[in-house]
Amino acid sequence: MKIPDKIEENRIEYNTQIYTIAVMAMLLRLLFTYSAIIYPVIPNIVLNGFYAVFVLLLIYKIVFMQQYSRNHLVFIAVFMLSVIISFSYTKFATLVFTALFIVAMQNVDLKKVISCTYKFKAVFLLFHTICYFVIYITDPSRIEFDYRLGDTSGMARHNFMLGHANIAAMLVAWTILEYIFVNYDRITKKNILFLWLINLFFKMYTDSNSSIILVTLVSVMVVISKDYKEATQRFIDLMSKYLFLFFCIFSASACMMYTSLSGALLELWNVINEFFSGRLLYGACAYDLSGISIVGKKLSYYFEKIYWRGYWLDGMVFDNVYVLFFVLYGCATLAVFVYMIIKANKYMTIEEKIVIIAFSAYSMMETYVLNSAFCFAIVILGKAIFGHTGEINTDEERKSVI
Repeated sequence: MKIPDKIEENRIEYNTQIYTIAVMAMLLRLLFTYSAIIYPVIPNIVLNGFYAVFVLLLIYKIVFMQQYSRNHLVFIAVFMLSVIISFSYTKFATLVFTALFIVAMQNVDLKKVISCTYKFKAVFLLFHTICYFVIYITDPSRIEFDYRLGDTSGMARHNFMLGHANIAAMLVAWTILEYIFVNYDRITKKNILFLWLINLFFKMYTDSNSSIILVTLVSVMVVISKDYKEATQRFIDLMSKYLFLFFCIFSASACMMYTSLSGALLELWNVINEFFSGRLLYGACAYDLSGISIVGKKLSYYFEKIYWRGYWLDGMVFDNVYVLFFVLYGCATLAVFVYMIIKANKYMTIEEKIVIIAFSAYSMMETYVLNSAFCFAIVILGKAIFGHTGEINTDEERKSVI
Protein backbone atom coordinates (compact mmCIF):
# COMPACT_ATOMS: atom_id res chain seq x y z
CA MET A 1 0.00 0.00 0.00
CA LYS A 2 1.29 3.46 -0.92
CA ILE A 3 2.05 5.89 1.90
CA PRO A 4 -0.68 8.42 0.89
CA ASP A 5 -3.23 5.59 0.78
CA LYS A 6 -2.12 4.40 4.22
CA ILE A 7 -2.44 7.92 5.62
CA GLU A 8 -5.93 8.24 4.13
CA GLU A 9 -6.93 4.85 5.54
CA ASN A 10 -5.71 5.83 9.00
CA ARG A 11 -7.58 9.14 8.81
CA ILE A 12 -10.84 7.41 7.90
CA GLU A 13 -10.28 4.86 10.66
CA TYR A 14 -9.73 7.59 13.27
CA ASN A 15 -12.78 9.56 12.09
CA THR A 16 -14.86 6.39 12.21
CA GLN A 17 -13.70 5.58 15.74
CA ILE A 18 -14.62 9.05 17.04
CA TYR A 19 -18.01 8.89 15.32
CA THR A 20 -18.69 5.37 16.62
CA ILE A 21 -17.96 6.35 20.22
CA ALA A 22 -20.33 9.31 19.89
CA VAL A 23 -23.08 7.14 18.40
CA MET A 24 -22.63 4.51 21.09
CA ALA A 25 -22.83 7.16 23.81
CA MET A 26 -26.18 8.38 22.51
CA LEU A 27 -27.40 4.80 21.98
CA LEU A 28 -26.51 3.82 25.54
CA ARG A 29 -28.25 6.91 26.88
CA LEU A 30 -31.47 6.10 25.04
CA LEU A 31 -31.49 2.35 25.59
CA PHE A 32 -30.75 2.63 29.31
CA THR A 33 -33.48 5.28 29.68
CA TYR A 34 -36.10 3.05 28.04
CA SER A 35 -35.04 -0.09 29.92
CA ALA A 36 -37.20 -0.88 32.94
CA ILE A 37 -34.41 -3.18 34.09
CA ILE A 38 -31.43 -0.83 33.82
CA TYR A 39 -32.91 2.66 34.30
CA PRO A 40 -33.86 2.25 37.99
CA VAL A 41 -30.28 1.36 38.96
CA ILE A 42 -28.25 3.77 36.85
CA PRO A 43 -27.48 7.29 38.19
CA ASN A 44 -28.68 10.30 36.21
CA ILE A 45 -25.14 11.63 36.16
CA VAL A 46 -24.11 8.64 34.05
CA LEU A 47 -26.98 9.18 31.61
CA ASN A 48 -26.15 12.88 31.33
CA GLY A 49 -22.51 11.91 30.84
CA PHE A 50 -23.48 9.93 27.74
CA TYR A 51 -25.14 13.06 26.34
CA ALA A 52 -22.03 15.10 27.05
CA VAL A 53 -19.74 12.57 25.35
CA PHE A 54 -21.98 12.51 22.28
CA VAL A 55 -22.20 16.28 21.89
CA LEU A 56 -18.54 17.06 22.69
CA LEU A 57 -17.11 14.36 20.40
CA LEU A 58 -19.22 15.34 17.41
CA ILE A 59 -18.56 19.06 17.89
CA TYR A 60 -14.84 18.27 18.16
CA LYS A 61 -15.02 16.25 14.94
CA ILE A 62 -17.02 18.90 13.08
CA VAL A 63 -14.76 21.77 14.15
CA PHE A 64 -11.29 20.20 14.15
CA MET A 65 -11.37 17.07 11.97
CA GLN A 66 -13.33 18.05 8.87
CA GLN A 67 -12.67 20.17 5.78
CA TYR A 68 -15.23 22.45 4.20
CA SER A 69 -15.71 24.31 0.96
CA ARG A 70 -17.59 27.61 0.96
CA ASN A 71 -20.74 25.81 -0.20
CA HIS A 72 -20.38 23.37 2.69
CA LEU A 73 -20.24 26.17 5.22
CA VAL A 74 -23.25 27.98 3.75
CA PHE A 75 -25.39 24.86 3.61
CA ILE A 76 -24.39 23.66 7.08
CA ALA A 77 -25.15 27.13 8.47
CA VAL A 78 -28.63 27.09 6.87
CA PHE A 79 -29.27 23.52 8.02
CA MET A 80 -28.16 24.08 11.62
CA LEU A 81 -29.97 27.42 11.83
CA SER A 82 -33.23 25.81 10.69
CA VAL A 83 -33.09 23.07 13.34
CA ILE A 84 -32.02 25.48 16.10
CA ILE A 85 -34.88 27.87 15.30
CA SER A 86 -37.26 24.90 15.29
CA PHE A 87 -35.89 23.80 18.67
CA SER A 88 -36.37 27.30 20.09
CA TYR A 89 -40.11 26.97 19.44
CA THR A 90 -40.77 23.28 20.06
CA LYS A 91 -38.23 22.61 22.85
CA PHE A 92 -37.68 19.14 21.32
CA ALA A 93 -33.96 18.51 20.73
CA THR A 94 -34.21 15.46 18.46
CA LEU A 95 -33.53 17.43 15.26
CA VAL A 96 -30.49 19.16 16.77
CA PHE A 97 -28.95 15.79 17.59
CA THR A 98 -29.90 14.47 14.16
CA ALA A 99 -28.20 17.45 12.50
CA LEU A 100 -25.00 16.73 14.44
CA PHE A 101 -25.13 13.10 13.29
CA ILE A 102 -25.44 14.20 9.65
CA VAL A 103 -22.90 17.04 9.61
CA ALA A 104 -20.26 14.88 11.35
CA MET A 105 -20.40 12.18 8.65
CA GLN A 106 -17.31 13.29 6.70
CA ASN A 107 -14.69 10.52 6.28
CA VAL A 108 -16.74 7.98 8.25
CA ASP A 109 -17.02 4.32 7.26
CA LEU A 110 -20.74 3.94 7.99
CA LYS A 111 -20.78 0.15 7.76
CA LYS A 112 -18.14 -0.10 10.50
CA VAL A 113 -20.24 2.14 12.73
CA ILE A 114 -23.41 0.15 12.08
CA SER A 115 -21.57 -3.13 12.57
CA CYS A 116 -20.85 -2.01 16.12
CA THR A 117 -24.34 -0.71 16.89
CA TYR A 118 -26.33 -3.67 15.58
CA LYS A 119 -24.21 -6.14 17.58
CA PHE A 120 -24.73 -4.17 20.77
CA LYS A 121 -28.47 -3.78 20.15
CA ALA A 122 -28.80 -7.50 19.41
CA VAL A 123 -27.19 -8.38 22.75
CA PHE A 124 -29.30 -5.77 24.54
CA LEU A 125 -32.51 -7.15 23.01
CA LEU A 126 -31.54 -10.75 23.77
CA PHE A 127 -30.88 -9.79 27.41
CA HIS A 128 -34.26 -8.09 27.74
CA THR A 129 -36.12 -10.90 25.98
CA ILE A 130 -34.65 -13.54 28.31
CA CYS A 131 -35.28 -11.41 31.41
CA TYR A 132 -38.80 -10.63 30.28
CA PHE A 133 -39.87 -14.24 29.84
CA VAL A 134 -38.18 -15.32 33.08
CA ILE A 135 -40.08 -12.62 35.00
CA TYR A 136 -43.28 -13.36 33.05
CA ILE A 137 -43.12 -16.98 34.19
CA THR A 138 -41.83 -16.53 37.75
CA ASP A 139 -43.41 -13.22 38.80
CA PRO A 140 -46.08 -12.14 36.27
CA SER A 141 -47.38 -9.38 38.58
CA ARG A 142 -44.29 -7.32 37.66
CA ILE A 143 -45.21 -7.31 33.97
CA GLU A 144 -47.01 -4.25 32.62
CA PHE A 145 -48.80 -4.44 29.28
CA ASP A 146 -49.62 -1.82 26.68
CA TYR A 147 -53.10 -1.96 25.20
CA ARG A 148 -54.19 -1.35 21.63
CA LEU A 149 -57.21 0.78 22.64
CA GLY A 150 -55.45 2.51 25.51
CA ASP A 151 -57.22 0.47 28.22
CA THR A 152 -57.65 -3.17 29.20
CA SER A 153 -60.50 -3.63 26.72
CA GLY A 154 -57.95 -3.62 23.91
CA MET A 155 -55.40 -6.25 22.93
CA ALA A 156 -52.54 -6.68 25.40
CA ARG A 157 -49.16 -5.88 23.86
CA HIS A 158 -45.83 -7.00 25.32
CA ASN A 159 -43.12 -4.33 25.63
CA PHE A 160 -40.27 -6.56 26.84
CA MET A 161 -39.61 -4.02 29.61
CA LEU A 162 -38.55 -1.41 27.05
CA GLY A 163 -41.10 1.30 27.78
CA HIS A 164 -43.62 0.52 25.05
CA ALA A 165 -44.40 -2.30 22.63
CA ASN A 166 -43.69 0.00 19.66
CA ILE A 167 -40.22 0.78 21.02
CA ALA A 168 -39.40 -2.91 21.37
CA ALA A 169 -40.67 -3.62 17.85
CA MET A 170 -38.76 -0.65 16.42
CA LEU A 171 -35.48 -1.80 18.02
CA VAL A 172 -35.90 -5.31 16.66
CA ALA A 173 -36.79 -4.13 13.15
CA TRP A 174 -33.94 -1.62 12.82
CA THR A 175 -31.41 -4.03 14.32
CA ILE A 176 -32.40 -6.46 11.56
CA LEU A 177 -32.11 -3.70 8.95
CA GLU A 178 -28.66 -2.79 10.24
CA TYR A 179 -27.53 -6.41 9.92
CA ILE A 180 -28.88 -6.58 6.35
CA PHE A 181 -27.19 -3.28 5.47
CA VAL A 182 -23.78 -4.31 6.76
CA ASN A 183 -23.94 -7.78 5.21
CA TYR A 184 -25.78 -6.89 2.00
CA ASP A 185 -23.12 -8.26 -0.36
CA ARG A 186 -23.10 -11.74 1.14
CA ILE A 187 -26.54 -12.13 2.69
CA THR A 188 -28.63 -15.05 1.38
CA LYS A 189 -32.35 -15.67 1.05
CA LYS A 190 -32.16 -18.12 3.95
CA ASN A 191 -30.58 -15.41 6.10
CA ILE A 192 -33.34 -12.97 5.15
CA LEU A 193 -36.08 -15.52 5.85
CA PHE A 194 -34.56 -16.29 9.27
CA LEU A 195 -34.43 -12.57 10.12
CA TRP A 196 -38.00 -12.09 8.93
CA LEU A 197 -39.15 -14.94 11.18
CA ILE A 198 -37.38 -13.35 14.15
CA ASN A 199 -39.28 -10.15 13.47
CA LEU A 200 -42.52 -12.12 13.10
CA PHE A 201 -41.92 -13.68 16.52
CA PHE A 202 -41.68 -10.23 18.11
CA LYS A 203 -44.64 -9.01 16.08
CA MET A 204 -46.77 -11.71 17.69
CA TYR A 205 -46.02 -10.22 21.12
CA THR A 206 -45.77 -6.48 20.34
CA ASP A 207 -48.59 -6.40 17.77
CA SER A 208 -46.65 -3.78 15.81
CA ASN A 209 -47.81 -3.54 12.21
CA SER A 210 -45.18 -0.97 11.24
CA SER A 211 -42.28 -3.27 12.12
CA ILE A 212 -43.53 -6.22 10.06
CA ILE A 213 -44.29 -3.91 7.11
CA LEU A 214 -40.80 -2.41 7.33
CA VAL A 215 -38.88 -5.69 7.50
CA THR A 216 -41.05 -7.29 4.81
CA LEU A 217 -40.51 -4.31 2.50
CA VAL A 218 -36.74 -4.38 2.96
CA SER A 219 -36.56 -8.17 2.62
CA VAL A 220 -38.41 -8.08 -0.70
CA MET A 221 -36.29 -5.21 -2.04
CA VAL A 222 -33.04 -6.89 -1.07
CA VAL A 223 -34.04 -10.15 -2.77
CA ILE A 224 -35.20 -8.52 -6.02
CA SER A 225 -32.25 -6.12 -6.09
CA LYS A 226 -29.87 -9.08 -6.01
CA ASP A 227 -31.80 -11.42 -8.32
CA TYR A 228 -32.99 -8.80 -10.81
CA LYS A 229 -30.41 -6.07 -10.42
CA GLU A 230 -30.66 -4.47 -13.85
CA ALA A 231 -34.46 -4.67 -14.00
CA THR A 232 -34.98 -3.09 -10.58
CA GLN A 233 -32.16 -0.52 -10.55
CA ARG A 234 -34.22 2.28 -12.09
CA PHE A 235 -37.20 1.57 -9.83
CA ILE A 236 -35.05 1.66 -6.68
CA ASP A 237 -33.32 4.84 -7.89
CA LEU A 238 -36.63 6.64 -8.36
CA MET A 239 -38.19 5.37 -5.14
CA SER A 240 -35.19 6.32 -3.00
CA LYS A 241 -35.05 9.76 -4.62
CA TYR A 242 -38.70 10.80 -4.61
CA LEU A 243 -40.71 8.61 -2.18
CA PHE A 244 -39.97 10.91 0.77
CA LEU A 245 -41.16 13.92 -1.26
CA PHE A 246 -44.30 12.04 -2.33
CA PHE A 247 -45.22 11.20 1.26
CA CYS A 248 -44.57 14.81 2.28
CA ILE A 249 -47.12 16.05 -0.25
CA PHE A 250 -49.54 13.22 0.50
CA SER A 251 -49.49 13.72 4.29
CA ALA A 252 -49.76 17.52 4.11
CA SER A 253 -52.65 17.28 1.63
CA ALA A 254 -54.45 14.70 3.77
CA CYS A 255 -54.22 16.95 6.83
CA MET A 256 -55.36 20.08 4.99
CA MET A 257 -58.34 18.59 3.13
CA TYR A 258 -59.93 16.58 5.96
CA THR A 259 -62.34 19.24 7.21
CA SER A 260 -63.65 19.94 3.70
CA LEU A 261 -64.38 16.31 2.77
CA SER A 262 -67.75 14.59 2.82
CA GLY A 263 -69.48 11.52 1.46
CA ALA A 264 -67.40 8.96 -0.43
CA LEU A 265 -64.22 11.04 -0.24
CA LEU A 266 -64.46 11.26 3.55
CA GLU A 267 -65.02 7.50 3.71
CA LEU A 268 -61.93 6.94 1.56
CA TRP A 269 -59.95 9.30 3.81
CA ASN A 270 -61.06 7.35 6.87
CA VAL A 271 -59.99 4.06 5.25
CA ILE A 272 -56.52 5.49 4.55
CA ASN A 273 -56.32 6.93 8.06
CA GLU A 274 -57.32 3.57 9.52
CA PHE A 275 -54.60 1.85 7.47
CA PHE A 276 -52.08 4.15 9.16
CA SER A 277 -53.63 3.45 12.58
CA GLY A 278 -55.22 6.89 12.92
CA ARG A 279 -51.98 8.80 12.46
CA LEU A 280 -53.35 11.23 9.87
CA LEU A 281 -56.22 12.29 12.14
CA TYR A 282 -53.82 13.85 14.64
CA GLY A 283 -52.27 15.92 11.88
CA ALA A 284 -55.67 17.03 10.61
CA CYS A 285 -56.61 18.08 14.14
CA ALA A 286 -53.35 20.01 14.71
CA TYR A 287 -53.66 21.72 11.32
CA ASP A 288 -57.28 22.68 12.01
CA LEU A 289 -56.41 24.13 15.43
CA SER A 290 -53.01 25.70 14.74
CA GLY A 291 -52.33 25.77 11.00
CA ILE A 292 -49.04 25.09 9.23
CA SER A 293 -45.72 25.37 11.04
CA ILE A 294 -43.10 27.17 8.92
CA VAL A 295 -40.02 27.30 11.16
CA GLY A 296 -41.36 25.56 14.27
CA LYS A 297 -44.33 25.94 16.55
CA LYS A 298 -45.23 25.14 20.12
CA LEU A 299 -48.50 23.25 20.47
CA SER A 300 -50.03 24.15 23.83
CA TYR A 301 -52.22 21.05 23.71
CA TYR A 302 -49.42 18.63 22.70
CA PHE A 303 -49.74 16.48 25.83
CA GLU A 304 -53.39 17.16 26.57
CA LYS A 305 -56.41 14.99 25.90
CA ILE A 306 -58.71 16.97 23.62
CA TYR A 307 -62.11 16.47 21.98
CA TRP A 308 -62.21 17.36 18.28
CA ARG A 309 -64.93 16.68 15.71
CA GLY A 310 -66.34 13.65 17.52
CA TYR A 311 -62.94 12.16 18.51
CA TRP A 312 -61.11 12.05 21.82
CA LEU A 313 -57.39 12.44 21.13
CA ASP A 314 -54.89 11.58 23.88
CA GLY A 315 -52.39 14.33 23.12
CA MET A 316 -50.69 14.84 19.77
CA VAL A 317 -49.24 11.36 19.26
CA PHE A 318 -48.47 12.02 15.60
CA ASP A 319 -46.40 8.88 14.80
CA ASN A 320 -45.90 10.32 11.32
CA VAL A 321 -42.71 12.23 10.51
CA TYR A 322 -44.27 14.25 7.70
CA VAL A 323 -47.17 15.40 9.85
CA LEU A 324 -44.74 16.14 12.69
CA PHE A 325 -42.79 18.53 10.45
CA PHE A 326 -45.94 19.97 8.88
CA VAL A 327 -47.58 21.07 12.13
CA LEU A 328 -44.70 21.13 14.67
CA TYR A 329 -41.04 21.14 13.56
CA GLY A 330 -41.65 23.33 10.53
CA CYS A 331 -41.82 23.02 6.75
CA ALA A 332 -38.53 24.92 6.32
CA THR A 333 -36.50 22.14 7.95
CA LEU A 334 -38.56 19.51 6.12
CA ALA A 335 -37.62 21.18 2.80
CA VAL A 336 -33.93 20.88 3.74
CA PHE A 337 -34.33 17.14 4.36
CA VAL A 338 -36.18 16.68 1.06
CA TYR A 339 -33.37 18.49 -0.75
CA MET A 340 -30.67 16.36 0.92
CA ILE A 341 -32.44 13.10 0.08
CA ILE A 342 -32.73 14.07 -3.59
CA LYS A 343 -29.17 15.46 -3.72
CA ALA A 344 -27.55 12.50 -1.96
CA ASN A 345 -29.18 9.91 -4.21
CA LYS A 346 -26.44 9.88 -6.86
CA TYR A 347 -23.80 9.04 -4.23
CA MET A 348 -25.71 6.15 -2.63
CA THR A 349 -25.00 2.47 -2.99
CA ILE A 350 -27.89 0.12 -3.73
CA GLU A 351 -28.18 -0.92 -0.08
CA GLU A 352 -28.22 2.72 1.04
CA LYS A 353 -31.02 3.45 -1.41
CA ILE A 354 -33.03 0.53 -0.01
CA VAL A 355 -32.52 1.94 3.50
CA ILE A 356 -33.72 5.39 2.37
CA ILE A 357 -36.85 3.80 0.87
CA ALA A 358 -37.42 2.02 4.18
CA PHE A 359 -36.87 5.30 6.02
CA SER A 360 -39.39 7.11 3.80
CA ALA A 361 -42.03 4.40 4.28
CA TYR A 362 -41.42 3.99 8.02
CA SER A 363 -41.75 7.76 8.45
CA MET A 364 -45.45 7.37 7.63
CA MET A 365 -45.88 5.13 10.68
CA GLU A 366 -43.38 6.10 13.38
CA THR A 367 -41.34 9.14 14.44
CA TYR A 368 -38.55 7.13 16.09
CA VAL A 369 -36.94 7.15 12.65
CA LEU A 370 -35.70 10.71 13.26
CA ASN A 371 -33.47 9.45 16.06
CA SER A 372 -30.28 8.38 14.30
CA ALA A 373 -29.00 6.31 17.23
CA PHE A 374 -32.01 4.03 16.79
CA CYS A 375 -32.61 4.32 13.05
CA PHE A 376 -29.41 5.05 11.14
CA ALA A 377 -30.94 5.81 7.73
CA ILE A 378 -30.92 9.58 8.02
CA VAL A 379 -27.14 9.82 8.55
CA ILE A 380 -26.71 8.63 4.96
CA LEU A 381 -27.74 12.17 4.05
CA GLY A 382 -24.28 13.27 5.14
CA LYS A 383 -23.33 12.22 1.62
CA ALA A 384 -25.49 15.05 0.32
CA ILE A 385 -23.13 17.45 2.04
CA PHE A 386 -19.78 15.77 1.50
CA GLY A 387 -20.28 13.65 -1.60
CA HIS A 388 -19.00 10.15 -2.23
CA THR A 389 -15.36 10.83 -1.29
CA GLY A 390 -15.87 12.68 1.96
CA GLU A 391 -12.72 14.75 1.53
CA ILE A 392 -12.75 17.65 -0.94
CA ASN A 393 -9.62 17.25 -3.03
CA THR A 394 -10.44 18.64 -6.47
CA ASP A 395 -12.45 21.41 -8.06
CA GLU A 396 -14.66 18.78 -9.69
CA GLU A 397 -15.51 17.26 -6.31
CA ARG A 398 -16.35 20.70 -4.98
CA LYS A 399 -18.87 21.06 -7.79
CA SER A 400 -20.32 17.60 -7.22
CA VAL A 401 -21.60 18.30 -3.72
CA ILE A 402 -23.84 20.93 -2.20
